[in-house]
Amino acid sequence: MFGLIVPGRLVQGGPQQVSDDQFLFALEQPDGVRHIVIFMTGEVPFGDGFGGSIYLGWPESCGDGGGGRGVAWQYLGHIANDKPSAIFKVTPVKPSEGISNPFGAAFPTPATAAALATPVVQVGIVVTPLLQIQQETPLPGAQVSTADTMTVFPRKCVESCYNYMTSFALTQAEMTPQPGESFVPASALQKWFENFMRKLQLNPNFWKE
Repeated sequence: MFGLIVPGRLVQGGPQQVSDDQFLFALEQPDGVRHIVIFMTGEVPFGDGFGGSIYLGWPESCGDGGGGRGVAWQYLGHIANDKPSAIFKVTPVKPSEGISNPFGAAFPTPATAAALATPVVQVGIVVTPLLQIQQETPLPGAQVSTADTMTVFPRKCVESCYNYMTSFALTQAEMTPQPGESFVPASALQKWFENFMRKLQLNPNFWKE
């Protein structure tokens, strides 16, 4: 139902489902991550009147420099059937910014110093009534403007697709006959990528047409 994009990395799909309405992504090696994109895959919509609240969970020692072993959560924003994707700015949580754990006991809290030595940030999605979502206040500065979203999201999707497809590129000498398989020249993919990026620069909304 959900996917996650970190610029420069492959798309993450298949989050861990910790309950009927709670999902978690593991964001490994969070150093250097500045933005994330959460999107609906289109396979399963939200039920009528529901959306997805997006949370970011940092091991406390990442945010405050101390030795805490809990997880500090931030509310970033939401997605819904009429807003199937959103991009968020990622920053370590400060002690004054954390909220109560939205996942309760279902969240696996780090319990050892070794776990905190290589922190894994969690991105959580909670299926929530839209009326409740409207009353929640996102972390200031977490949400990127709509104009930026219209540009960044398709660009990151295309870049991820391009990087993934070119990772399978072979020279003619390396190719072996495979009945039933069709092959596309890497130059054709390169041309498509360049044309898409040129159109995006001219009109950030062209991909919606």
